[in-house]
Amino acid sequence: MKNFHIFLLLLSSLFIQAQTSMEKQIDNLLDKSFKEFSEVQLIPALANANEALKKSDKINYSRGKTLANIYIAKVLAETGGYNEALGYLKKAEREPYFSSYIDIQVEVSRLRGRTYALLKMRKLALKEFYKQLEFSQKIEDPYKKQMSTYWSYENIAETFTQMNQFDSAWVYVQRQEDVLKRMKEESVFFDLSGTYSKKGQMYIIQKEYVKAQEYLDKSLFLLEKYKVTYLFYALENYGDLEAAKGNREQAIHYYRRALQNAIDLKDKDATVHLYRVLGDYFMKNNLNLKESNEYLYQYQKLNDSLDAANKEVVEQALSQILDQKDHENKTKTRRYVYLIGAIVLLLVIIALFWYRWHLKNKKLIYKNKKTLSKMNQLTVGLEKKIEENKFNDLITLAKNNSPEFLILFSELYPDFIPRLKAIDSKVRSSELSFCAMAYLNFSAKDIATYTHVTLGAVEMRRSRLRKKYNIPSDIDFNNWMRRKE
Repeated sequence: MKNFHIFLLLLSSLFIQAQTSMEKQIDNLLDKSFKEFSEVQLIPALANANEALKKSDKINYSRGKTLANIYIAKVLAETGGYNEALGYLKKAEREPYFSSYIDIQVEVSRLRGRTYALLKMRKLALKEFYKQLEFSQKIEDPYKKQMSTYWSYENIAETFTQMNQFDSAWVYVQRQEDVLKRMKEESVFFDLSGTYSKKGQMYIIQKEYVKAQEYLDKSLFLLEKYKVTYLFYALENYGDLEAAKGNREQAIHYYRRALQNAIDLKDKDATVHLYRVLGDYFMKNNLNLKESNEYLYQYQKLNDSLDAANKEVVEQALSQILDQKDHENKTKTRRYVYLIGAIVLLLVIIALFWYRWHLKNKKLIYKNKKTLSKMNQLTVGLEKKIEENKFNDLITLAKNNSPEFLILFSELYPDFIPRLKAIDSKVRSSELSFCAMAYLNFSAKDIATYTHVTLGAVEMRRSRLRKKYNIPSDIDFNNWMRRKE
């Protein structure tokens, strides 16, 4: 008996060591994902976060699951997957680790608010930013508390500005300044510079140009004092001030300086924006048409390039989400099998025990068998009901043209998409959705209605896919898709 206890202790020790080693691997993956996101390497950041989530699910590591879900949501929010991002944030909130750390609660509120703002659901965004502010007051570290409070005020002010509620926005911009002025200037000079610029913008809107000049000068002074090279935001504001005052040459001068600064810093988003600002300003004021067209041409060229890059990121993000969903389905199936196996094993042990000690009690054995039969019937009935509900949900998602349609379809019919990809590894997600609807035997008219395109466009796409997959004209397109199962 003593040796058995020693064996159990040794086994327990080995399990704890293995758990700790896996947790370290997960933490390293999360650190890499965080760093890659900061460096705008979105696809590697998403891949590492997904891998961390898979490993965390395997050992039920709550911290790993919480942070991995948040990091995935960040990438999705950046690439336009707003609804999916909100889903991952909800998953993070379900973890025990989430409730234990106020910093995580602040970040989820901030990220959800930002996602709502991008969806132009500004009242919901405000609600989340107010929650961010409320959580910020519970942070114990004084510096983190002040900065989190400042960021909350900044988000609220920006949302009110987007809603054209400038009086409310002004209140929170002033609160931003109050918070930052209570801190050491060398620690917050960049944020303080941005706040001064924001006040300058608001004074421009109010046509108080002297006050606007005063705050823009304060903003630029801080940047130059601390030798910051990112000047394009402040310079653009100077251009806006001169434009508001009617000084065209000065406005163009500042806009051009801002553009050159953005180009020198290789900030693509700022460069695209400033080409547009200059092109629009020249066009609006009937200035040099050739120069105006050149700015707008450069804007369109760079914007198309960014759109193409973003589209590629979105495609890869969707592919990784499908892979993650497939992993989750396999994990759920594996757990279900383990649970059924454990139940069956337990029932077998119970049956053997009773058989050994009550061999003559055949009536009790019969009762156990009957109970097991009922459990199997209930299990089969429950599985059937779940499948029916999921199928109804799938049809609803298809009718609403929801991006979640393809995810649920891959769950219900896991073999279809891999087999289609085996034929065409570069098949696009839009084509997968179209083929999935054909698999469900939707008519061309139905597909046109649900995807908001013309019937002719559906027929044209079906014709292209026939050629792509060599589908004979005498074989029904939908039937051919169903044969791929």
